[in-house]
Amino acid sequence: MDEKLKPLFAKARVVYSKEEFQLVGLPGAANVSIGGEGFSAVVKEKGETTLILPTEKWHELEPQLKNVKIKGPYKVVTLEMPELRETPGVLSEIASIFSREGVASAPVSSFGNNHFLVRAGDAGKAIRGIERAILGCKEAKAGEKE
Repeated sequence: MDEKLKPLFAKARVVYSKEEFQLVGLPGAANVSIGGEGFSAVVKEKGETTLILPTEKWHELEPQLKNVKIKGPYKVVTLEMPELRETPGVLSEIASIFSREGVASAPVSSFGNNHFLVRAGDAGKAIRGIERAILGCKEAKAGEKE
C-alpha cells in the first residue's frame, strides 16, 4: 500500500448492510421513487434507469414495473474514511484489496461515503480484506509511535 494512504486507512471504518439488495435496470427514463431511509440509489442515463434497492423494497415495486433486468442479491459495503475524495489512489487500493480476495465490486458514491456493491456471497471476503488492511495500517501507525 502507498505510504500516503496508510494514515487514512488507519482512521477508516467498514460498515456493511445486513440486508440484501437488487440491481434493477428499467428501460427509458423511468419515474420511480424508492423511498425509505436506508441505502438505495437511482441512476438515470440515456435510455435506462438503474435502481439499487433492498430486496424487500424490490418485492413491493416489482408488480408495478415491466421489462426489467435484475441482478442480485448484493450487499453494500461502506468505507467511512475522512479525506477519501481528496486523496488519489484510495479507490484503486480498495479495488486491489477486493481483487486479491477474488471479489468483484461496483463503487457507488454518495456525498459523504463510498459504498461498494458486492455479491452477497462475497461480502464476508470483501469485509475481511478491508478490515485486514485497516488493521495493518493501525499496527504500522502504532509501531511508528514506539
